Amino acid sequence: MITRTQVADHLATELGNDRAQVIKEAAAWLVASKKTRQSQYLVNDIARALHRKGYLFARVSSAHELDTGSRKEIEDYLKDLGREYVETQYLIDTSLIAGIKIETPTEVLDATMRMKLDRLVEGLQ
Repeated sequence: MITRTQVADHLATELGNDRAQVIKEAAAWLVASKKTRQSQYLVNDIARALHRKGYLFARVSSAHELDTGSRKEIEDYLKDLGREYVETQYLIDTSLIAGIKIETPTEVLDATMRMKLDRLVEGLQ
């Protein structure tokens, strides 16, 4: 039996060729193996496999739309981590109040007001 990690490694290798075909293969494997509930785990496994190959996917969340200059600074910071290729996804999450949160397959940088307030409340309890 082929494991989810093995499938992720294969899909990560093929991703540069034809993304649409890779998505179809991933969906077919999830259905055939009756693991459709593990789709997010497969996505995370693929991201980790890509990370090992020098590719970095980062999810950047902020309370407000980031301007072009801020986005460039974030992307330059991520490239300075030594990755060959960086892809970013920007999300707006008003519950963060202010600041940014950067999530990669291996790390999280949370510099949001929400995190600071949560830590303050924890310290008071």
